[in-house]
Amino acid sequence: RSLNLSVTLTPAPPQVNSMTTVCQYTQGVCIAASGVYPFLWYEYPSGGIGNTATPVFNTSLPGIFHYYVSQHNNECESERSIITIRVISKPDLGADKDLKICYGNVANLQSLFNLSTLQSTWTQNNLPINDISNINQTGVYQLVVSNSFGCKDTTKISVTLLPEVIANAGNDANAVQNEPIQLHGSGGSTYLWSPSYDLNNANYSNPIATLSESTLFVLTVYDHYGCSDQDTVNITVFKGADIFIPSAFTPNGDGLNDVIKPTLIGIPKMELFSIYNRYGNLIFETHDAGKGWNGFYRGMKQPEGNYVYIIKAIDQHGKLQIKKGTLLLLH
Repeated sequence: RSLNLSVTLTPAPPQVNSMTTVCQYTQGVCIAASGVYPFLWYEYPSGGIGNTATPVFNTSLPGIFHYYVSQHNNECESERSIITIRVISKPDLGADKDLKICYGNVANLQSLFNLSTLQSTWTQNNLPINDISNINQTGVYQLVVSNSFGCKDTTKISVTLLPEVIANAGNDANAVQNEPIQLHGSGGSTYLWSPSYDLNNANYSNPIATLSESTLFVLTVYDHYGCSDQDTVNITVFKGADIFIPSAFTPNGDGLNDVIKPTLIGIPKMELFSIYNRYGNLIFETHDAGKGWNGFYRGMKQPEGNYVYIIKAIDQHGKLQIKKGTLLLLH
Protein backbone atom coordinates (compact mmCIF):
# COMPACT_ATOMS: atom_id res chain seq x y z
CA ARG A 1 0.00 0.00 0.00
CA SER A 2 1.32 3.47 -0.88
CA LEU A 3 0.30 7.09 -0.08
CA ASN A 4 0.92 9.98 -2.45
CA LEU A 5 1.17 13.40 -0.75
CA SER A 6 1.04 16.68 -2.55
CA VAL A 7 2.54 19.61 -0.60
CA THR A 8 1.51 23.12 -1.54
CA LEU A 9 3.75 25.91 -0.34
CA THR A 10 2.14 28.67 1.68
CA PRO A 11 2.51 31.99 -0.18
CA ALA A 12 4.70 34.64 1.31
CA PRO A 13 2.95 37.75 2.77
CA PRO A 14 2.26 40.49 0.17
CA GLN A 15 4.77 43.27 -0.17
CA VAL A 16 3.39 46.65 1.02
CA ASN A 17 4.48 50.11 2.08
CA SER A 18 4.28 49.73 5.81
CA MET A 19 3.61 53.45 6.53
CA THR A 20 2.03 56.10 4.34
CA THR A 21 1.57 59.67 5.60
CA VAL A 22 -0.95 61.91 3.81
CA CYS A 23 -2.70 65.21 4.43
CA GLN A 24 -6.34 65.34 5.33
CA TYR A 25 -8.71 65.48 2.32
CA THR A 26 -5.99 64.22 -0.04
CA GLN A 27 -7.62 62.70 -3.09
CA GLY A 28 -6.62 59.40 -4.75
CA VAL A 29 -4.69 57.80 -1.90
CA CYS A 30 -3.84 54.31 -3.14
CA ILE A 31 -3.88 51.27 -0.88
CA ALA A 32 -1.74 48.77 -2.74
CA ALA A 33 0.07 45.51 -2.29
CA SER A 34 2.18 43.38 -4.59
CA GLY A 35 2.32 39.61 -4.84
CA VAL A 36 1.83 36.56 -7.06
CA TYR A 37 -1.62 35.43 -5.97
CA PRO A 38 -4.98 37.10 -5.39
CA PHE A 39 -5.34 39.25 -2.28
CA LEU A 40 -7.67 39.09 0.65
CA TRP A 41 -8.24 42.30 2.64
CA TYR A 42 -9.06 42.42 6.33
CA GLU A 43 -9.92 45.00 8.98
CA TYR A 44 -8.09 43.09 11.72
CA PRO A 45 -4.72 41.35 12.05
CA SER A 46 -6.41 37.96 12.59
CA GLY A 47 -9.80 36.38 12.18
CA GLY A 48 -12.65 37.65 10.09
CA ILE A 49 -13.56 37.03 6.48
CA GLY A 50 -11.31 38.48 3.81
CA ASN A 51 -12.61 40.70 1.02
CA THR A 52 -11.25 40.42 -2.49
CA ALA A 53 -12.06 44.07 -3.27
CA THR A 54 -9.35 46.59 -2.52
CA PRO A 55 -10.66 48.98 0.17
CA VAL A 56 -11.29 52.62 -0.68
CA PHE A 57 -9.61 54.92 1.82
CA ASN A 58 -11.32 58.12 2.99
CA THR A 59 -8.95 60.84 4.24
CA SER A 60 -11.61 63.14 5.68
CA LEU A 61 -10.72 62.23 9.27
CA PRO A 62 -7.24 62.67 10.78
CA GLY A 63 -5.67 59.77 12.65
CA ILE A 64 -3.81 56.47 12.16
CA PHE A 65 -5.59 53.72 10.24
CA HIS A 66 -4.55 50.07 9.62
CA TYR A 67 -5.38 47.68 6.80
CA TYR A 68 -4.35 44.02 6.54
CA VAL A 69 -3.78 42.01 3.38
CA SER A 70 -2.84 38.42 2.53
CA GLN A 71 -2.49 36.44 -0.67
CA HIS A 72 -3.80 32.93 -1.33
CA ASN A 73 -3.37 30.21 -3.93
CA ASN A 74 -6.81 28.66 -3.36
CA GLU A 75 -5.38 26.13 -0.94
CA CYS A 76 -3.11 28.10 1.32
CA GLU A 77 -3.22 31.66 2.58
CA SER A 78 -0.23 33.72 3.57
CA GLU A 79 0.24 35.63 6.75
CA ARG A 80 -1.20 39.14 6.69
CA SER A 81 0.86 42.25 5.94
CA ILE A 82 -0.08 45.48 7.70
CA ILE A 83 -0.56 48.76 5.89
CA THR A 84 -0.58 51.86 8.12
CA ILE A 85 -1.89 55.17 6.85
CA ARG A 86 -1.37 58.29 8.92
CA VAL A 87 -3.70 61.18 8.08
CA ILE A 88 -2.38 64.59 9.18
CA SER A 89 -4.86 67.33 10.05
CA LYS A 90 -5.07 69.97 7.36
CA PRO A 91 -4.78 73.62 8.51
CA ASP A 92 -8.21 75.23 8.56
CA LEU A 93 -8.32 78.96 7.80
CA GLY A 94 -12.10 78.97 7.53
CA ALA A 95 -14.20 80.50 4.80
CA ASP A 96 -13.05 83.41 2.64
CA LYS A 97 -13.50 86.74 4.40
CA ASP A 98 -15.00 90.08 3.40
CA LEU A 99 -13.38 92.93 5.32
CA LYS A 100 -14.53 96.57 5.37
CA ILE A 101 -12.09 99.32 6.43
CA CYS A 102 -13.25 102.75 7.53
CA TYR A 103 -11.73 105.64 5.60
CA GLY A 104 -8.44 106.68 7.16
CA ASN A 105 -7.99 103.40 9.05
CA VAL A 106 -5.77 100.40 8.33
CA ALA A 107 -6.26 96.66 8.79
CA ASN A 108 -3.87 94.06 10.16
CA LEU A 109 -4.77 90.93 8.20
CA GLN A 110 -2.41 88.86 10.35
CA SER A 111 -4.72 89.42 13.33
CA LEU A 112 -7.56 87.58 11.57
CA PHE A 113 -5.81 84.21 11.95
CA ASN A 114 -3.78 82.17 14.42
CA LEU A 115 -0.64 81.43 12.41
CA SER A 116 1.79 80.75 15.26
CA THR A 117 2.60 77.16 14.19
CA LEU A 118 2.20 77.61 10.44
CA GLN A 119 4.30 78.86 7.60
CA SER A 120 2.38 81.57 5.73
CA THR A 121 2.63 83.38 2.41
CA TRP A 122 0.60 86.47 1.51
CA THR A 123 0.01 87.63 -2.05
CA GLN A 124 -2.08 90.09 -4.02
CA ASN A 125 -2.46 89.62 -7.77
CA ASN A 126 0.16 86.84 -7.46
CA LEU A 127 2.69 89.30 -6.04
CA PRO A 128 4.13 88.70 -2.56
CA ILE A 129 3.28 91.07 0.29
CA ASN A 130 5.79 91.44 3.08
CA ASP A 131 3.81 93.68 5.45
CA ILE A 132 0.13 92.86 5.84
CA SER A 133 -0.26 94.76 9.15
CA ASN A 134 -0.95 98.10 7.45
CA ILE A 135 -3.48 97.42 4.68
CA ASN A 136 -5.49 100.45 3.52
CA GLN A 137 -6.32 99.65 -0.10
CA THR A 138 -9.24 97.89 -1.72
CA GLY A 139 -8.24 94.51 -3.16
CA VAL A 140 -8.28 90.73 -2.83
CA TYR A 141 -5.49 89.28 -0.68
CA GLN A 142 -4.61 85.55 -0.62
CA LEU A 143 -3.11 83.61 2.27
CA VAL A 144 -1.51 80.18 1.86
CA VAL A 145 -0.40 78.30 4.99
CA SER A 146 1.31 74.96 5.56
CA ASN A 147 2.16 72.93 8.64
CA SER A 148 5.35 71.00 9.33
CA PHE A 149 4.07 68.05 7.27
CA GLY A 150 3.42 70.24 4.23
CA CYS A 151 -0.38 70.13 4.55
CA LYS A 152 -1.80 73.37 3.16
CA ASP A 153 -4.88 75.56 3.20
CA THR A 154 -5.75 78.70 1.26
CA THR A 155 -8.14 81.57 1.88
CA LYS A 156 -8.95 84.95 0.36
CA ILE A 157 -9.70 88.23 2.10
CA SER A 158 -11.64 90.78 0.06
CA VAL A 159 -10.78 94.21 1.48
CA THR A 160 -12.96 97.24 0.75
CA LEU A 161 -11.93 100.76 1.74
CA LEU A 162 -15.19 102.50 2.61
CA PRO A 163 -16.04 106.07 1.54
CA GLU A 164 -15.20 108.84 3.97
CA VAL A 165 -17.86 109.75 6.53
CA ILE A 166 -18.21 113.52 6.82
CA ALA A 167 -20.20 114.88 9.75
CA ASN A 168 -21.96 118.22 9.41
CA ALA A 169 -23.41 119.78 12.55
CA GLY A 170 -24.70 122.85 10.69
CA ASN A 171 -23.74 126.48 11.00
CA ASP A 172 -23.18 128.30 14.28
CA ALA A 173 -26.41 129.98 15.33
CA ASN A 174 -28.01 132.24 17.90
CA ALA A 175 -30.92 131.38 20.18
CA VAL A 176 -33.14 133.02 22.75
CA GLN A 177 -32.81 131.76 26.30
CA ASN A 178 -35.26 128.92 27.00
CA GLU A 179 -36.73 129.19 23.51
CA PRO A 180 -36.50 126.08 21.31
CA ILE A 181 -34.08 126.03 18.37
CA GLN A 182 -33.58 123.20 15.91
CA LEU A 183 -30.14 121.78 15.21
CA HIS A 184 -29.30 120.53 11.72
CA GLY A 185 -27.05 117.48 11.47
CA SER A 186 -26.23 115.42 8.39
CA GLY A 187 -23.69 113.00 6.96
CA GLY A 188 -24.55 109.66 8.54
CA SER A 189 -27.19 107.00 9.08
CA THR A 190 -27.19 107.29 12.89
CA TYR A 191 -26.43 110.29 15.07
CA LEU A 192 -25.31 111.17 18.58
CA TRP A 193 -25.30 114.73 19.95
CA SER A 194 -23.40 115.75 23.08
CA PRO A 195 -24.21 117.22 25.55
CA SER A 196 -27.65 115.66 25.40
CA TYR A 197 -29.48 116.99 28.45
CA ASP A 198 -30.94 120.07 26.67
CA LEU A 199 -32.11 118.11 23.60
CA ASN A 200 -35.44 116.41 22.98
CA ASN A 201 -33.57 113.42 21.50
CA ALA A 202 -29.79 113.18 21.16
CA ASN A 203 -30.15 110.47 18.49
CA TYR A 204 -32.13 112.58 16.02
CA SER A 205 -30.32 114.17 13.11
CA ASN A 206 -32.21 117.44 13.73
CA PRO A 207 -33.08 117.60 17.44
CA ILE A 208 -34.68 120.50 19.25
CA ALA A 209 -32.50 122.30 21.82
CA THR A 210 -33.87 124.46 24.64
CA LEU A 211 -30.90 126.24 26.19
CA SER A 212 -30.32 128.40 29.24
CA GLU A 213 -26.75 129.23 28.25
CA SER A 214 -24.49 129.20 25.22
CA THR A 215 -23.49 125.64 24.31
CA LEU A 216 -20.96 123.95 22.04
CA PHE A 217 -22.49 120.74 20.67
CA VAL A 218 -20.43 117.83 19.35
CA LEU A 219 -22.13 115.70 16.69
CA THR A 220 -20.89 112.16 16.01
CA VAL A 221 -22.33 110.48 12.92
CA TYR A 222 -22.04 106.81 11.97
CA ASP A 223 -22.57 105.01 8.66
CA HIS A 224 -24.05 101.51 8.27
CA TYR A 225 -20.65 99.92 8.98
CA GLY A 226 -19.98 101.85 12.19
CA CYS A 227 -17.48 104.26 10.66
CA SER A 228 -17.75 107.71 12.23
CA ASP A 229 -16.83 111.37 12.06
CA GLN A 230 -17.40 114.39 14.30
CA ASP A 231 -18.30 118.04 13.85
CA THR A 232 -19.18 120.86 16.24
CA VAL A 233 -21.66 123.72 16.28
CA ASN A 234 -21.81 126.63 18.69
CA ILE A 235 -25.19 128.00 19.77
CA THR A 236 -24.94 131.45 21.38
CA VAL A 237 -27.81 132.18 23.77
CA PHE A 238 -29.28 135.64 24.30
CA LYS A 239 -31.76 136.63 27.00
CA GLY A 240 -34.41 137.87 24.57
CA ALA A 241 -35.35 138.24 20.93
CA ASP A 242 -33.42 140.99 19.15
CA ILE A 243 -31.83 142.12 15.91
CA PHE A 244 -28.09 142.73 15.80
CA ILE A 245 -26.10 144.47 13.07
CA PRO A 246 -22.46 145.56 13.11
CA SER A 247 -21.80 149.28 13.44
CA ALA A 248 -19.18 149.19 10.65
CA PHE A 249 -17.78 147.02 7.88
CA THR A 250 -14.79 147.05 5.51
CA PRO A 251 -15.67 145.85 1.98
CA ASN A 252 -12.07 145.79 0.74
CA GLY A 253 -12.05 142.25 -0.63
CA ASP A 254 -9.81 140.72 2.04
CA GLY A 255 -12.45 138.15 2.98
CA LEU A 256 -12.97 139.72 6.41
CA ASN A 257 -16.04 141.79 7.24
CA ASP A 258 -16.67 142.45 3.52
CA VAL A 259 -20.46 142.15 3.77
CA ILE A 260 -22.84 143.63 6.32
CA LYS A 261 -26.10 141.93 7.24
CA PRO A 262 -28.35 141.64 10.28
CA THR A 263 -28.36 138.76 12.75
CA LEU A 264 -31.83 137.74 13.90
CA ILE A 265 -32.10 136.39 17.47
CA GLY A 266 -35.33 134.53 18.12
CA ILE A 267 -36.93 136.14 15.11
CA PRO A 268 -37.98 133.63 12.47
CA LYS A 269 -38.62 135.92 9.51
CA MET A 270 -37.07 139.10 8.08
CA GLU A 271 -39.40 141.21 5.99
CA LEU A 272 -36.93 143.84 4.75
CA PHE A 273 -33.35 145.03 5.06
CA SER A 274 -32.68 148.33 3.27
CA ILE A 275 -29.76 150.80 3.21
CA TYR A 276 -29.80 154.47 2.23
CA ASN A 277 -26.91 156.89 1.50
CA ARG A 278 -26.53 160.35 2.99
CA TYR A 279 -28.78 161.75 0.28
CA GLY A 280 -31.64 159.44 1.15
CA ASN A 281 -31.24 157.28 -1.94
CA LEU A 282 -32.05 153.56 -1.61
CA ILE A 283 -28.86 151.73 -2.58
CA PHE A 284 -29.54 148.21 -1.25
CA GLU A 285 -32.60 146.14 -0.39
CA THR A 286 -33.27 142.47 0.32
CA HIS A 287 -35.94 140.24 1.83
CA ASP A 288 -33.48 137.39 2.40
CA ALA A 289 -31.97 137.27 5.90
CA GLY A 290 -28.98 135.42 4.51
CA LYS A 291 -27.94 138.21 2.14
CA GLY A 292 -26.10 141.42 2.92
CA TRP A 293 -24.64 144.55 1.32
CA ASN A 294 -21.12 144.36 -0.17
CA GLY A 295 -20.54 148.13 -0.38
CA PHE A 296 -21.39 148.44 -4.11
CA TYR A 297 -24.24 150.20 -5.87
CA ARG A 298 -24.88 149.62 -9.56
CA GLY A 299 -21.45 148.01 -9.87
CA MET A 300 -19.59 150.92 -8.29
CA LYS A 301 -17.81 150.95 -4.95
CA GLN A 302 -19.49 153.40 -2.59
CA PRO A 303 -17.54 156.02 -0.66
CA GLU A 304 -16.61 155.80 2.98
CA GLY A 305 -19.03 157.31 5.43
CA ASN A 306 -22.24 156.75 7.31
CA TYR A 307 -25.28 154.99 5.86
CA VAL A 308 -28.77 154.54 7.24
CA TYR A 309 -30.38 151.11 7.54
CA ILE A 310 -33.92 149.95 8.24
CA ILE A 311 -34.76 146.38 9.25
CA LYS A 312 -38.30 145.02 9.44
CA ALA A 313 -38.90 141.53 10.83
CA ILE A 314 -41.64 139.35 12.30
CA ASP A 315 -40.84 138.01 15.78
CA GLN A 316 -41.80 134.64 17.27
CA HIS A 317 -45.13 136.08 18.40
CA GLY A 318 -46.06 137.35 14.95
CA LYS A 319 -45.44 141.00 15.74
CA LEU A 320 -43.63 143.40 13.42
CA GLN A 321 -40.27 144.58 14.74
CA ILE A 322 -38.56 147.60 13.17
CA LYS A 323 -34.98 148.60 13.81
CA LYS A 324 -33.27 151.69 12.40
CA GLY A 325 -29.76 153.02 12.74
CA THR A 326 -26.54 154.02 11.01
CA LEU A 327 -23.53 152.00 9.92
CA LEU A 328 -20.06 153.08 8.89
CA LEU A 329 -18.44 151.96 5.63
CA LEU A 330 -14.62 151.88 5.76
CA HIS A 331 -12.16 150.90 3.03
